[in-house]
Amino acid sequence: MNETETDKRRETDCPSSTPDEAQLVDEVYRRSEAGLNRMMDSYGALLQSLSMSILHDAGEAEECVNDAYLGAWNAIPPARPNPLLAYLCKIVRNLSLKRYYRNTAAKRNSAYEIAMQELEPQTPDGRKVYGASFFMSAIPFGKQ
Repeated sequence: MNETETDKRRETDCPSSTPDEAQLVDEVYRRSEAGLNRMMDSYGALLQSLSMSILHDAGEAEECVNDAYLGAWNAIPPARPNPLLAYLCKIVRNLSLKRYYRNTAAKRNSAYEIAMQELEPQTPDGRKVYGASFFMSAIPFGKQ
């Protein structure tokens, strides 16, 4: 395979941005708010769907998508992502995964909290008892 065939194959394997997408990047590069609005209209549903598939929470997914727009807005003046959609998807994916890991940390996981509440000892009158005193109170008096 010669060099030109390799170059052509690379071009078809990894599609570059469409002319409309290139124009969109140019608008955002020039700091056009209309370009940002077009980007939100064009890719918003897809990015929201991507984030929802990770987080399963519409509010948090929307926050991740908005943070991705902000990240793209701040990054595009020095950079010109090609293709823009893949760039935005990567930002949304990374933000969503970070939020997912933070939300499911052991101490923040609601399933963990519920399990611990079920194990929490209580006296017959409903008072919670912590530590060795609960176990000592269960042993008959004289055998302690």
